[in-house]
Order: sequence, then structure tokens, then C-alpha cells
Amino acid sequence: MAADYSNFTVSDLSIPWSSAIVERTIPSMPAESRWDGDPETYAAWDTEICGLLTQGGADCLAEHTRRITGSTIEAVFGSEVEIHSTYSPPAHARATQIKAQQAALIEQRKTQHCAAVVASLAPGVRSLIVPPGDADLHRDPDKLWGAITGRAHGTAALVGPRLMQSLYAVTWETKASDGSAFTVVQQLESIVAEYQALNARFAQAGDYKLPEVALVADLCHKIPAGPMRLHIAEFRQKKTLSELLVAMRPDAMSADDQAPTDLSAFVSVDRSAHAAAIEDMRAEIAALRALVASSGGRGDSPSHISDERRRDRAAGPPRSGWRWCDHHGWSPSHSTEACFYLHPELKGRK
Repeated sequence: MAADYSNFTVSDLSIPWSSAIVERTIPSMPAESRWDGDPETYAAWDTEICGLLTQGGADCLAEHTRRITGSTIEAVFGSEVEIHSTYSPPAHARATQIKAQQAALIEQRKTQHCAAVVASLAPGVRSLIVPPGDADLHRDPDKLWGAITGRAHGTAALVGPRLMQSLYAVTWETKASDGSAFTVVQQLESIVAEYQALNARFAQAGDYKLPEVALVADLCHKIPAGPMRLHIAEFRQKKTLSELLVAMRPDAMSADDQAPTDLSAFVSVDRSAHAAAIEDMRAEIAALRALVASSGGRGDSPSHISDERRRDRAAGPPRSGWRWCDHHGWSPSHSTEACFYLHPELKGRK
């Protein structure tokens, strides 16, 4: 049986909302605190804008801000006004009026809530999240917060270009971060790992997605000149980065096998040292020729110097221009540094 409110008068009705709260205004956010669309700055902005909405008594009007601040609609605007059929005509008319005022006030405050949030977005971000023709985002706080938070804390138009810039920045590295040389296999594995990480980020970028096959094509474009490019048409047929890695690994291993293994191949030749050695040998030859010419090719030839004399370093050179060799003793042809016996590596050099 329905309750009897026939004796319920206008004086028994009270305004459900708190005028001390609903008459507040929402403070504006400083320009330097406006959200720039960067996911890393989202949390700080979210905290600040929720604080401003709380000061203005409008934080209760979106599910997102209610969850963060703990406020409720009933605490600010009261419970929805009930209108009973047994109200006396004056009470029924007043209840109807209060209910309409409550609904209008909530809608007005929702609009103020949205306006404050939209104003707290940097202009470039604002135009992307809140298109001019989407009126709902200016009056429905839940839809507005959904547009902001539903796309990885940003918009596809913001996240997508950042990911593309990261993709363009990936290069084929031949050295590790510490400067040590990569084998070709390590080079391949390194760049594929970078692309796989980007692929995971693209998969989380809301409605901005780049197919993995597009990443395969971009990586193929960055293969450096060399044997691996001979099979690039085959590589471009792969659908995933894992398939591409499997297909390219044999070529990378082959490139490593064909690389020079003799360390001398990577050692730069000291031309100045070679030139000095050649000049030294030329001087020795000239001295020998002068000696032979002055002796007429007879008694003072090297063969007439005793072995004992040749081994006596303290006695000095037996002939002008002779040099000391640690193996042969005094020699008309070479010094210790140019001795083929002590330095067999010098043989065959011209």
C-alpha cells in the first residue's frame, strides 16, 4: 500500500543541494600546467585538474573524478527528488519544480566541469581530443574523460606521430653501446629487437596501429649494402619480424664467416717506418760499395776481417760505414734492426 503524503506541505520540502558548494566557481589552471599530451605528464596534470574540480564542487560529475576524489553526486546535489501521487497539489507542484531545478543545475555544472577540463588542455591537444563539432564532449564529463584516458592517456593523433618518429630514428648499428664491434648476426638481432619493441608499443596505441608487415618492410629498407641485400625480395615477403629474423640469420652468419679473420687485415700499415728502413738499407749498400771501390776490390774486403775482430764490438767498426749486428757482429751490409736472421719477417719486403 502506497504511503499517504496528503498532509505533506510545501514547508516539508527542502532544497536538496548545498548552496555553499554549487555556488563555487572552478579555478582556472595556469597555462604552464596545461596538459601537453605527453603520457609522462598525464598523472601530474590529472591530479591538478581534479583538485581544481574539487575546489569548484564539480568533481562528483564524472565517474573518473568521483573515483579519484571519493566524492558523490548525492553529497553535493542531494538525492533525486521523489514526487508522490498523494502529495497535496501545492506540495506536488513544488516537488516538481525542485526536481526540475536540480536536474538543470546538474546539467549546468556538468558543462562547467567540461569547460574547466577542456581549458586545462594545451591548444594543440585540445583540438585533437575535442573536435569542434562534438558537442557531447562539452557537456558530458564521462565522454570527455573517456576521450582523454581511453587512448593510452593521449590521442592517437599524438601517440602515433611519436611512435613514427621513434621508428624513423632506428638505424642499423654496427657497434654496441660500449663501442665494441658487433658481428653481423648481433647487428641483425639488435635491430630486430628494437623493431619488436616498437611493434608492442604500436599494439597499445589505441586506434593508431601500424601493421607488423609495415615494420618488416621498413626494416628491410634499412639493410645495409652487401650480400644480404641479394635476398631482399625474399625478406620483404615475410609477415612478421620473427619470420624476418629467421630468414635473414643465415645470410648474416655467412657474412660473418666471410669476414677477414687475420688481425693484420685490420692493422694500418706504418708507411713512414717502412720508408725509414728502406733508407737505412740503401745507406748500408752505399757504404759497402764505397768500401769496395776504395780497396780496389782486394785485401780490405770483408772476407779479410777475422771473425774475432768482427765480434769485438768494443774495438769499434773495422771499416768506415760498418754497423753492429747482434747476431753477425760488425757488418758492412746491415744492423741488428735489419738482420734477416733476427727479423725473418723482413724477408721478402721490398
